[in-house]
Amino acid sequence: MAGRPQERATNKALAVLEYMNAFFDKHGYQPTRRELATHFETSTSVIDYRLQMLASWDLIVITWGEARAIKIIKPERRKITVWLCGYPDCTYYSSVGSMRCSEHVDYEPIKRNFEENEK
Repeated sequence: MAGRPQERATNKALAVLEYMNAFFDKHGYQPTRRELATHFETSTSVIDYRLQMLASWDLIVITWGEARAIKIIKPERRKITVWLCGYPDCTYYSSVGSMRCSEHVDYEPIKRNFEENEK
């Protein structure tokens, strides 16, 4: 699989967002975590991790304890900035400023910009 681990994690989270948009357009409501896990052939805990990434970027709002409680925030062509640790194979990322990975302080963070619909 090509790409750095952080980029793959970010791309997978954005793939979840893209699928949620398509699911909503087709059905008129959001998929459940279990439906997302089934579609992406993964566990609900992995889906929760990806949903939390999207929530940290203010792309979705999650209301815990309610059914179908994931709401997509639809900005106009919103750009997402994510900072990745510059150390190869480190999975640290931050969506707040250029925070550095505490384990690899000698490596310069890498800034990645995404658009809401970027693959």
